[in-house]
Amino acid sequence: MERIRKGDRVVLRKRITSSRNPDATPIVAKGAQSVVLEIDRAKGRARVERVNLRWHHQRPNRLYPQGTRLEREEWVQLSNLMPYCDQCKRGVRVTYRTDASGTKEKCCRKCGTVLRSGGK
Repeated sequence: MERIRKGDRVVLRKRITSSRNPDATPIVAKGAQSVVLEIDRAKGRARVERVNLRWHHQRPNRLYPQGTRLEREEWVQLSNLMPYCDQCKRGVRVTYRTDASGTKEKCCRKCGTVLRSGGK
């Protein structure tokens, strides 16, 4: 079972800045909460809702005859994300426990609350 899955609420552990100018004002601040949209396990990264937004310039086509600019979420490293616990109100480490019926569930290591599993 993975620590972070699609649909999980997460907290950023690190500020996200422009890749061209790391000294610039952060695009997203440390501690921002959001939801995971997509995960690429092979490369160890995730797309997170409204985090690390970039402009994609779309060429003219049938849908956009004039062309357009689309705002898209870019990838964030999984190591920069932590699961969010609603009871603790912060990013937490997780542990796994098996309940009486034999299903494995993800829990907050600090308070023991079962974290909502995402994805399915």
